[in-house]
Amino acid sequence: MRKRWFRRLLYHALTAAQWTAVVISGAVSASLRAKVTDLHGTWASFAPLLDWVQDRAWLILLVVPVCIAIVEFLRRFTGPPWVWDAIHHHLDLFQEYAFPDQSGDMLHNHRVTLFKYVSWRWCWSKWPWSGWLIPFERSGHTTQHSSARFRVPDDAERIEGVAGATWASRGAVVVTDLPDLQNQPSEGDIRTYAQRTYVTEEWLRVYINKRRPLARSFVGIPVNVKGNRWGVIVLDSRGEMLVGPTILKLYTLISRIFGKLLERA
Repeated sequence: MRKRWFRRLLYHALTAAQWTAVVISGAVSASLRAKVTDLHGTWASFAPLLDWVQDRAWLILLVVPVCIAIVEFLRRFTGPPWVWDAIHHHLDLFQEYAFPDQSGDMLHNHRVTLFKYVSWRWCWSKWPWSGWLIPFERSGHTTQHSSARFRVPDDAERIEGVAGATWASRGAVVVTDLPDLQNQPSEGDIRTYAQRTYVTEEWLRVYINKRRPLARSFVGIPVNVKGNRWGVIVLDSRGEMLVGPTILKLYTLISRIFGKLLERA
C-alpha cells in the first residue's frame, strides 16, 4: 500500500511540474515575437538566451506538450490526495461500525482492507500476468505494509483467498467460526482453514511458520466503479463477527460509497 504522505507529495510535485511546463510553453511562444536586436541596456544580457531559445523553439514546443500530457496521466493515476484521505477516513469509520464491541482492542486485530484488481504485478511468481488483488488502503495506522496478494485469474476455479472469492462472486462472502491456528494447530484444522478461506495448505503454512496470527472471521464485499468490478473490501477479525442479512445489505451500500469516491481516484 502506498503511503498517503508520499502520494500527496507526488501529486503536488506533478501539479507543479505541469504548471511549470505550461509557463515554459507560453514563454517560448512569446519569445518568437521578440527580436534579439531590440534588446538594449540591461536586457542585452538576455540576448544569447533569447537567441538560444528561438533556435530551439520548434523542439521545445514539440516536447513540452508531450510532457504535459504524460504528467497529466501520472496525476490522474496518482489521484487527488483528498480522495485517498476520504477513502482512509471512511475505512476507519467502517471499522468502528463493523467492530463496535472491540473498541478497546488492538486496531490490527479487526481490520478493513480495500483491495484493487491489477492485471499484472512485478513479482517472482509463476503467473505475474494472471490478475491479482493487491491491498491498496487499510483502516487504522498499523499493519499498513501488507504482503497479502491474491490471484484472481480468468479461471475462477483458481482464485485465492476470501478476497478472490469475493471478486468472483455476485455479492458478499462471509466466512466465520474458523479454527484457531495458534499453538501448534492440528492437520485437520489447517485443512479446514485452507478450504474455507480458498487458499492452499502450503500458502497457509508459510504464515503459520512465520507465527503470524490469522483471522478467524472474514467478510468480503465487491466494489464496483462505473458499473465495472474495481476491487473488493475485506473485513477480517481475530474474533467472531455476527453478520446477518440486514448488516450485509448495509455493507453493500457502504461499498457503493467507496465506488463513488474511487471514480475520482
